[in-house]
Amino acid sequence: MEELKIGCFIRNENGRDAGRVYAVISTDGQYLTLADGRSRRLEKPKRKKHKHVSLVSGGDEWLTQRLLSGERITNAQLRRALGEIPGKPGMEEVSTLGKG
Repeated sequence: MEELKIGCFIRNENGRDAGRVYAVISTDGQYLTLADGRSRRLEKPKRKKHKHVSLVSGGDEWLTQRLLSGERITNAQLRRALGEIPGKPGMEEVSTLGKG
């Protein structure tokens, strides 16, 4: 399995938000803390197991340095970093249909 580090970009492979791209904010054993600045803001990040995600990009160097040094980043800065992912193949979000 690829190494998932703080600041890298991943795609969620399972659940109702499958296909969404997030940045790794922190790691804790088998869990990752993820945010995208929109649906999952930095104030309330998503917790996800390593096995349910796949690596999209090694991340943004600026974002990685800020996260590792403990400097504050905003949701807008996070969205900007996610918007600059090179190549972006298959980056479209998966839509889900509601029941009923």
